[in-house]
Amino acid sequence: MTLCIHRSALSGWNGSMVVLFLTVGVLTPFALAQQVGIRVIAEGASELSELDLGIDVNGIPQVAYWTADNELMLASVECRTAVLRELYAQGGRYASLAPGTDASTSVVFSGFDQASGLAYAMSGGLLDQPAWAPLGFAGDWPVLALDSTGRPYVVYVDHDGGMLKFARFDIPTGKWVVEIVPGPFVEFVGTRRVATVAVDVDDRPVVAYFGGHRNSAHKIIVATRTNQGWTIRTKDLENEGGVSPENGLSLAFDTTNAPHVVYQTAPGDLKLARFGVFGVSLQTVREQQGSPVRLGPRAMHIGAGGRIRVAYFDIGAGVVMLADNLGGWTNEIVDGVTGFNDLRPALAVDATGRWAVAYLSDSEGIIEVKVAGPAVLGTLDGDCNCDNVVDLVDFVELESCLTGPAVSIMEGCECFDINGSTTVDLADVKLLQAAFGDW
Repeated sequence: MTLCIHRSALSGWNGSMVVLFLTVGVLTPFALAQQVGIRVIAEGASELSELDLGIDVNGIPQVAYWTADNELMLASVECRTAVLRELYAQGGRYASLAPGTDASTSVVFSGFDQASGLAYAMSGGLLDQPAWAPLGFAGDWPVLALDSTGRPYVVYVDHDGGMLKFARFDIPTGKWVVEIVPGPFVEFVGTRRVATVAVDVDDRPVVAYFGGHRNSAHKIIVATRTNQGWTIRTKDLENEGGVSPENGLSLAFDTTNAPHVVYQTAPGDLKLARFGVFGVSLQTVREQQGSPVRLGPRAMHIGAGGRIRVAYFDIGAGVVMLADNLGGWTNEIVDGVTGFNDLRPALAVDATGRWAVAYLSDSEGIIEVKVAGPAVLGTLDGDCNCDNVVDLVDFVELESCLTGPAVSIMEGCECFDINGSTTVDLADVKLLQAAFGDW
């Protein structure tokens, strides 16, 4: 198979083209990084709190993050730009995001000041302005999921006693109901992201978390909340060396409604546990590489045909990675990242199967919010209509913008200044021709 790809954003787009000769199913370590576009959508983020990513019903990636000035921001990553909206400005940490079916986006966060404790914010959809409301309980590391009706569910760790709790919105009463998730929930001091929540095919909230004793995490527990209460399934991994709870876990479901949990073992393997009808099966996503990884609560997606993608951060190599089980597991570099040891990238996939990964990166002391992947539109030079291909449509539009080397760019033609000369001339035509037909 011959694959034509652009150079990665690590070295800057220059309109040139690289041709790799690949065998089907076998990729060079940097192949993925060279294929995907990478965009910086915001600067001045806080490195002390995690971000989250989702793709709304219009196919637009949405990123929630905190700034260094303690503002909770929602970035809509649209064609060649990012629209930033402030959701909350009183300080806080952690953010979990879930797009709704009405083009709204909901975020749960741990706030300070008048929103002390967990709070719920919504942007778009039925609301003209962002709105937030305190939920009335305190906690950290919240994870949010919405069912098909837009009803929110939140799992979090209670400040008092370190208990794992689950909050659901009760429609008849219009109030939040809080429950303790059945244990044993492993209590590790300083542990982050030891639980997550998602909604299964039957619209039921499911919580996945690590279990065991304080100094011996060796279980993965999947708890499903039904109208009758909690149904618990457990996989004991003590004989395999136990799990590494500080490295996180993520949860997703296949079309048969089987929960899948990705995690790292204590020896260092990246593993996937499938909770099927006849038991729990394990497979290795990546064998021990000598360094820990970090997984966020929204790090895995299972698509049509059982295709599984997992995004994670390799601490030792300092790279954001994407694992893919198509044709056998491959683990490929998305981007190199500096300045972090606890980075937890978030993954989302749109209705057409295009993926996006969001993460933070330190650029000379300035923390940037980055997004990468085919679902991020406007990353190809010359693709000014953001359809992920440079074709005749772009070429026709370039002709109407072509003014020459001594004339400033006309309004609306900035995209065609491919070489950044503040003019649209034959040099840009040459670069567009070099990119023509690539995606």
